[in-house]
Amino acid sequence: MAILLIILTITIILFVWGKYSPDVIALVSMISLFLFGILNLNETLSGFSNPTVIMIASLFIIGEGLSQTGWTAIAEKNLYKLQKVVCLNYWL
Repeated sequence: MAILLIILTITIILFVWGKYSPDVIALVSMISLFLFGILNLNETLSGFSNPTVIMIASLFIIGEGLSQTGWTAIAEKNLYKLQKVVCLNYWL
């Protein structure tokens, strides 16, 4: 139980820190749980057949693609302008 909590804590810290890619952190955590005997092989690999896991992995790929092409910066500028207009109209 202590090993599980240690792995979970380290995983959360690495996700929040943001220095490493989230997919790498998740894979290392999964492999660690398997190597320490907390998960068996079927439990370790069962997540890959879950549609939610596949969807989240796809979102990571799409998000990185949008970031690399600059679309997230464009969206940020437009949302910032929209925020100014909405706040101004609210107070008038």
